[in-house]
Amino acid sequence: MGRNHWIYPALYEKIEITIALVQSHAISPGLQRDALNQYFRELLLAQSSDWAFMMHAESNQPYAEKRVRAHIENMTSLYHQISQNAVDSWMAPRHTKQEQNIHEWSIFLNF
Repeated sequence: MGRNHWIYPALYEKIEITIALVQSHAISPGLQRDALNQYFRELLLAQSSDWAFMMHAESNQPYAEKRVRAHIENMTSLYHQISQNAVDSWMAPRHTKQEQNIHEWSIFLNF
């Protein structure tokens, strides 16, 4: 198996969880909706970049792996908060405004 073989099964699992969350929970406005929106952002960020290629090509592999694992961990945490109706009021805004500012990532790219 390759250096990035674990990414897609992990992301497919998170997609299945997304479907289950949307179908089984009445998401109310406020923190719960914010957490679900953040879950979607984490999923898109985990799959939208060239993380898998970077790992395969060994081009800054540790950074790419760190980013994907962080998104997956964030999704796991958000899932538990949403499903238990116990969204951490501090967590959702922190993810949205500080940790996941994609414009700051441009310093890591060589354009």
